[in-house]
Amino acid sequence: MGLDSEHNLGRRQAFASGLTDSSIASLGRGDALHFDDTLEGNAAHRVRATALRMDESGALRDAGVGRNAARHTQIRGDQIAWLDPANLPEGLAPVVSLFEDLMQALNETAYLGARTLECQVAVYHEGRGYTRHRDATTSASSRRATAIYYANDWHAGDGGELELWEDAGSRMLAPLNDRMVFFRSQCTEHAVRPVVGAPRVAVSAFMHNE
Repeated sequence: MGLDSEHNLGRRQAFASGLTDSSIASLGRGDALHFDDTLEGNAAHRVRATALRMDESGALRDAGVGRNAARHTQIRGDQIAWLDPANLPEGLAPVVSLFEDLMQALNETAYLGARTLECQVAVYHEGRGYTRHRDATTSASSRRATAIYYANDWHAGDGGELELWEDAGSRMLAPLNDRMVFFRSQCTEHAVRPVVGAPRVAVSAFMHNE
């Protein structure tokens, strides 16, 4: 077994140990869970630098809303790009590997039943956010879970918090550097609060059961 395989196995085991019976039950009720300090070294800074270079080069496009992907910045204001697993920017590859390890851990411990990943990088500039929504709007959607990785040197007052509506009510999660949040796509309503400071960088994965 190579070093990368051993590292990934260790990470999956760490995820699995963090997915206790109570946290899995919480996830099933529609709550979000998170892990901090998920990548090693300066990986989060490379993720941020890569995303901002993509934005500056015009590789990101305006995100749309609904089936027709219409542009409504008052509803959703991020710039996005869908990621091709066969042609990943080098700085983003560790995040996709992280998502793969999380998906396997969720399949093994929470019986998620996910088989494929669909990944997206997003940048929110000052004044932009995303209003309350779910990531899967119909029961026929194959999206089982959403995971979001953050690469931000975030401070209180910068905005861009993830607002969640969970079983016990609403709460805010800061988009902290090297933090990964995950929740059930069909259950958990969430929003991105408007950004006040530096651009907000996130990489998202949608875990599908097909």
